[in-house]
Amino acid sequence: MDINERISRITCEAFEGLLNGAVVSAVSVDPTGDGQEAELVAVIGFSGSQARGVIGLSATPDVIRALYPREDSRDDLGEAELADWTGELANQLLGRLKLDLMRRGVQLWMATPVVLRGVSVHVASSRTAVRKFRFDVDAGVFWAWLDLTLDESVDLESNETTGPGAGDMLFF
Repeated sequence: MDINERISRITCEAFEGLLNGAVVSAVSVDPTGDGQEAELVAVIGFSGSQARGVIGLSATPDVIRALYPREDSRDDLGEAELADWTGELANQLLGRLKLDLMRRGVQLWMATPVVLRGVSVHVASSRTAVRKFRFDVDAGVFWAWLDLTLDESVDLESNETTGPGAGDMLFF
């Protein structure tokens, strides 16, 4: 499996784990495709000695609302709660990717999520480092993109070790 396939697989698994069974299908798509009318977009930058980039996700408010963790009274969620949840989903997705890369010897430091409302997103694909994903959930479609640049010295195949997983608690 080449590095692009490996990164795509890691990203799809992270998103599927994040949504805990809500993903109907996860697909890596051509990043040169059209933009998506999303209304809610969250982006987070990250960097490290061997990696740098940005991750983003976008969806409509109805999709974000359907995935909100509170099951009662989802109809009363305002724009602020939906924006916060969109940012948190991006934060948790990058956190899952960070854990996976950490087990392979790659350290990342994450920035704070930025949420944009009422936008159309066109992911520039002039670089080979950009990967774009479509995640179908019961409520609609989530789009995600990952612009990840890894040092040539990184070997995602042979460095995997055990370590904490998403949701694990560590005591010091």
